[in-house]
Amino acid sequence: MNPHDKRSIEEKFGEHSTAYLVNKVLQPNILFKFHNDNPYLENLLRENKLFYANYLRFNDPFELRYKLKRIPKKQIHDFYFAFSLSVKRRVSGQELYPMIEDIFKDMLGEIGIVCLTAIPDNILMWAHYANCHQGVCLMFDVTKDKMFTRVNPIIYSDSIAEVDISKYILEETVKIITTKSAHWKYELEWRGVKIDGEGAYSFEAEALAGIIFGAKMEQSRKAYYAGLIKELGLKIRLYEAELSNHLYKINLREYKTGKKISIDYSRVSHLLQQ
Repeated sequence: MNPHDKRSIEEKFGEHSTAYLVNKVLQPNILFKFHNDNPYLENLLRENKLFYANYLRFNDPFELRYKLKRIPKKQIHDFYFAFSLSVKRRVSGQELYPMIEDIFKDMLGEIGIVCLTAIPDNILMWAHYANCHQGVCLMFDVTKDKMFTRVNPIIYSDSIAEVDISKYILEETVKIITTKSAHWKYELEWRGVKIDGEGAYSFEAEALAGIIFGAKMEQSRKAYYAGLIKELGLKIRLYEAELSNHLYKINLREYKTGKKISIDYSRVSHLLQQ
């Protein structure tokens, strides 16, 4: 990937995408990240580091798949030679399509992705991403760190993203990163990227606004993290999930006081209704 394209993806990941322009006004102030109870969680709290992963680690086999839109041969040549100066001969459009796919594969392979969600009380999310309700759900205030202001909502579709290389390349790259199967729409996912590959990103400490302990998390583990947060002097609100006695539903309460809390979904209601 060219250096200027890397900068564009990281600096303008949101601002140049259709999804961002349509949905930014509806972005929640708080986004959530499910996490297992493991040493990486403690490291996250001690060092304020969030892991951005390569998409090959994700559980969806269709991640970042796309199809190339057929366009006039001249536009195919213009795109390819703009990205690769190593080819000196003119080749057919049919030959160029696999080469262009390699360019996108290399480009996408260099990106680290963090997956967040707008909904913290989904039963399946707790089961899949927080060790069967034994982990936690982290609450990030997206206004407190510049990286979180550049996240994009996932667009759920029945069709794989179609890439038009005659259009603005950043827009088409964002389309690939933020298109997923409609099977996953219950996740209400938002994504951020890091262009220098997978690895840790150091976020502002005040961006971590709260932690929700899972409904099946051991009381001793809750107490451990509560003590660790106090030891580190972090201003993080603590909550806990509990299973409803009457409905297939998760309730959220303040840790220790037991006061019930509710989540305002008004800013993502358009996604919930899809």
